[in-house]
Amino acid sequence: MSETQTVPVKEPFVPKQMMAKTAALYKELTGDSSTDAAKHAITHLLSPFTADAISKNISFLDIPTPKIHIKRSLNLNLVHDNGCITGEVTKAIMEFHPPDGIIIQATDRNQYMIDSCRDFATAGNWPVEATVMPAQSLTFPDNHFTHSFSNFFVSHLDENHDPAAKQAAMAHGEPIERAHLETRGPGVPFPMAMPTHWYGKDALRNFYLVGGFKENNINITTCDVYIEAKNLRHLMSATWSFLGARADGWDPEDEENWDKAVDILVEDIEAGPYYSKLPSGNIALRMVANVGLATK
Repeated sequence: MSETQTVPVKEPFVPKQMMAKTAALYKELTGDSSTDAAKHAITHLLSPFTADAISKNISFLDIPTPKIHIKRSLNLNLVHDNGCITGEVTKAIMEFHPPDGIIIQATDRNQYMIDSCRDFATAGNWPVEATVMPAQSLTFPDNHFTHSFSNFFVSHLDENHDPAAKQAAMAHGEPIERAHLETRGPGVPFPMAMPTHWYGKDALRNFYLVGGFKENNINITTCDVYIEAKNLRHLMSATWSFLGARADGWDPEDEENWDKAVDILVEDIEAGPYYSKLPSGNIALRMVANVGLATK
């Protein structure tokens, strides 16, 4: 009688320089850009939150957890913070002091993002329910929300890797692609590469049209958002950690070429139009976000 042999599972390779993916690292990478884009939508596209709100869908192209028990009222705004990351949209909404009765249901595919969102909600005593739920597999019924915010992941809905901020102009977009090509060559699949059509407004508009919204109920604007950091090289190493992996994961070659990849990022960012130095000594990266509103 032969014994069943267990085949050991090979651990994926991780470069020694890679920073662990955490909510704190993501916040460092994005700064206030997501919150600022949400504030733009709230102040320039949305009417004030009221008890008789109609359904709206707002998109930005920048573990089972215990639920917070919330007393629901019949007249309320039920808001979806979709792809909530650390609760950036939720923070923006709460800064505008919405009326009593608002409830925010925050979802994200990553447990560590949900944990961070719940921590912020608990600390602020905000009416938030945070749940792990991929945007591709939402389980809410139709016409459930009065407002739905989709936070910088629309162009990644068909991808298998973590959503990244996708905007009309990303300071690090082309530098990351060049770092990939020069350290790996064109034959290595790279999920970060972004189709150029996503830099314009038409792709976001078409996203709404395919979703069933009427042309005259769609409004798309742009806004500038900024990421501020103390050290550009540290920020670029964090960026490569979060976004630089190949389609099939990291390779030992990536560890050997880590400094070269980061050098390329720093060089291209400093030479690009979106980089500036602040009087404080910090650096700032400007990005241009497409912000869309579709109304039922």
